[in-house]
Amino acid sequence: MDQLVKLKVIRKLLTDKSFFEDGFEYQFISVEDDEWSIEFTVNVILPKKGQSFVVEKFSSDVSNIIQNIWKYIGYEISYSENFLVEGKEVPNNGIYINPEDCDEIITSLNENVKNVIVSNDKDVSDVRANISFFRNEEKDFYLMDSHQYIDIFLMYNINKIEYNSTPVNVNLKTIDEFAEVFNEKLQNSNMFRDNLQDIIYRVMEPSFHIENLEVFFNVQYWINKVEGIEVQSDGNIRNTDFLEEMFT
Repeated sequence: MDQLVKLKVIRKLLTDKSFFEDGFEYQFISVEDDEWSIEFTVNVILPKKGQSFVVEKFSSDVSNIIQNIWKYIGYEISYSENFLVEGKEVPNNGIYINPEDCDEIITSLNENVKNVIVSNDKDVSDVRANISFFRNEEKDFYLMDSHQYIDIFLMYNINKIEYNSTPVNVNLKTIDEFAEVFNEKLQNSNMFRDNLQDIIYRVMEPSFHIENLEVFFNVQYWINKVEGIEVQSDGNIRNTDFLEEMFT
């Protein structure tokens, strides 16, 4: 069977009807020969208008649809894909989180992570603090990175600080240094990061449907204020542990 006949067969099989996966409707609106492969343009109708989505979900579903077509016709052809979402171009980074879900991520984080403990490396000292998260409205909140990682960017404030289980005030002379140490230790806490990522996953999975995909959340977070005082954290940490002179 020559390429033209194959193209006609595939076009008819794909464009004559819609395909459904997990409530997503896939409409193959264009099936064209692209020299060495077939180029599909697929319009996606979301289960709920305006809901959050990630294009990797669409790619996975279309791959399943195409694999079933290959089994039916008895041969495989290389293909590329271009997606529309309800007739509109998808974002350049292949992800959209609607404002309601953005708000729910922050709400859920603040409901489930209210305090944190970080410890010194060289002794048994630790710092405990209440923590609250928020978005930096001047920068992107999320980004699809390399079709596998969904970066979420958070800011956080801390207050009600305890040093070795004793309530303390942070020395204003060393508050930036304290913030650097605190932020660095929190950045290095895989358990803390995993907890945040699990919470965000639970918020987004009903929309994203990525449970069986190689797509993961990667949470990044930076300290903003200590006891209501804005701090400067440039990542150039000079001291790696908390010192008694940081507190009064």
